[in-house]
Amino acid sequence: MCVTQSVRQGSTHFFPLQSANTTLCNIMASIRQAMALRDTTNAANVDDRKQMLWGSALKPSPSRVGGILADVTPKAIRPTSSMGTPLSGAANGLTETPGSRRAAAISTPQSTVKVLPFNITPQRPLFQSPRRYLLADREVGDAPVLTVVWDLDETLVSNRNVNLSQAILRPYALHVLNALRHMKGLEVVLWTASTEETGAPVVDQLYSGGQVFDDVIFRNDSWFTEPIHTKDLRLLGRDMDRVVVFDNAPNCCKLNPTNSVLVDDFMGARNENDAALINCYYIIEALLKMARQGVSVRDGLAKLMSEANLCRPVYFQLPENWARVNMRDVAPIRIPPHGKYIRAHTTFANEPTMKHWTM
Repeated sequence: MCVTQSVRQGSTHFFPLQSANTTLCNIMASIRQAMALRDTTNAANVDDRKQMLWGSALKPSPSRVGGILADVTPKAIRPTSSMGTPLSGAANGLTETPGSRRAAAISTPQSTVKVLPFNITPQRPLFQSPRRYLLADREVGDAPVLTVVWDLDETLVSNRNVNLSQAILRPYALHVLNALRHMKGLEVVLWTASTEETGAPVVDQLYSGGQVFDDVIFRNDSWFTEPIHTKDLRLLGRDMDRVVVFDNAPNCCKLNPTNSVLVDDFMGARNENDAALINCYYIIEALLKMARQGVSVRDGLAKLMSEANLCRPVYFQLPENWARVNMRDVAPIRIPPHGKYIRAHTTFANEPTMKHWTM
């Protein structure tokens, strides 16, 4: 039998050579495995997070994008780190280049979903992706100071009554939208779950005094899923410090609550005392001013909420049947909205200013 000899404290030990070689091979294999794991961790993170939002039962809904039939398979949004911030270009094997952000699509549903902690969202721009974002790039130097996203149904209009030839406009909707066009550095986007067939006539109605939206996003398979849908602002490809959405549905704001302002439902009853949109206008005006000073939307909304003149905090509790659910095992899109949100006041913040607004 072949042996190796080692001396320790005056004693001689004999080991079978075959056993020693096996041990050495195991050690080397472990080292190689550790090095491979180190080199591929970021790539694995990318794959693990591709399905972090979408559950297996969710199916993309086909529709049209800007009049052109969407012909792309839904793909993943940009992955984030365990702390919720976007992975760097190097970590993803990608390099950020000017003019690289495009309209993105959601990931294809999978049966196994790994998720990040809920309510952790990037607050910095998303990095380059070979996929398109929902909004086109803006030229360098032409980036908006603030991107404002409006919901349509039950926020700006009520369009549920099939017996009416037109939607019912919320009080002050036209005046507010046209007034926003005079704010320099503002990008105004309409993002609606309505199909183009249903929503386009309403957009034309809102355009009665001229174009009021820079972009319109209808229901399409780049973002809309069934039976549950939400609006993930990261899909816009804009700096998350400079994006705010106004929506009546908490479920559509649950992935980006610190960038969201809830608006009371408008069900078609026009009341001149409904000042929700006017208060939204002044919220936008304040956020735009603060954005020019380097203040993020999140911090700006927190300041406005603490002042309580235009908006207030609201809190949502999880349903009782969710009490024992491990949130980390559930895709965030499936989790009901919960926690702290911001809601715009419906009453006038300043009575004297109302004489300047028309329904």
